[in-house]
Amino acid sequence: MSNPYYPQQPKRRPQGPQPGQLGQPTAGQPPKPPKKPFTPPWAPREPDAPKRNWPWIVGGIFAVLIVTLGVAATMNDYDSPSAADAARNSTTARLTPIATRTMTPEEIAANNAQQEEIRRQQQEQQAKRQAAIDAEKARLAAIEAAKWDRTTYETLGDRDFALVMKNPDANKGRKLVVYGYVTQFDSVTGPDRFRADTMAAPQDYSFLYDHNTVVTGTVPLLVNVVSGDFVTMYVEVSGSHTYSTTLGGETTVPKLNALMLDVTRTN
Repeated sequence: MSNPYYPQQPKRRPQGPQPGQLGQPTAGQPPKPPKKPFTPPWAPREPDAPKRNWPWIVGGIFAVLIVTLGVAATMNDYDSPSAADAARNSTTARLTPIATRTMTPEEIAANNAQQEEIRRQQQEQQAKRQAAIDAEKARLAAIEAAKWDRTTYETLGDRDFALVMKNPDANKGRKLVVYGYVTQFDSVTGPDRFRADTMAAPQDYSFLYDHNTVVTGTVPLLVNVVSGDFVTMYVEVSGSHTYSTTLGGETTVPKLNALMLDVTRTN
């Protein structure tokens, strides 16, 4: 029976976790193991604890990144100077006075004499080059003019002419007066060459011309020449020439280039 003078006190719940509460096993279950306290990476580890490698990996990556950024910044400083440095260098170059020295009259006179000597030498060299060019032009003009001067062509005897015809390659370029009888001038030979029997002097009959010869020339020069003509030619020896015969063989004959030609007789 309760004492009216002492009100009934409420029952106190037992202290500490009770079975069935959140995080506590219910009745009949084994108790949960206590949580492992957090240990920072720099804290000393127990002798039997496994090694913690990830702090070293993270630290190594961070160190490599710092070194790379530092090297890149240094190279950028060497390769591309800043705008301030460029402006400062430009200002310094603009404000730096250029050291000059006034030349004495003797030095000025010596310098002028040296320049004048250089100009004189250059003019002499230019004059020599121009004289050489003019001389070569004059030589070529004289050679060309001599081609049309009939008095510059040799007139040979029969023996000397035979020696030239025997070895025309050794007499290339010789200018001769040659007489001949045209033996072939048709579509086979073409309009700028013909075959002729030649001699060193004119003959009365065609069979007296002994040397089978190929004669070339410009088309306007040969336009009025036909087979059977007797001709007087002013020629240059071109060497030897080989052509195919109608019998299927080959023959080698002297070759002459006619610069002037006169038809003296026709059949």
